[in-house]
Amino acid sequence: MDLSEYVLIEGAARDRLADLLQAAAPRQVKAPTPTLATMLYVASALRARPRDIDRYIDYFGDRVLHQR
Repeated sequence: MDLSEYVLIEGAARDRLADLLQAAAPRQVKAPTPTLATMLYVASALRARPRDIDRYIDYFGDRVLHQR
């Protein structure tokens, strides 16, 4: 083998490595967020709590434990 063949092999290996790295890179796909996921995110961000009366009285008048 002469020097030019080594240069060709090195260039081919570099190109193949670049292709593999590009294929392995994570891709960010722009997809719409489902409505439910958006609502859950907003609710958690606002730390939505049930109405105060719901902590003490349910619809039948019994006491209800506050659930978190």
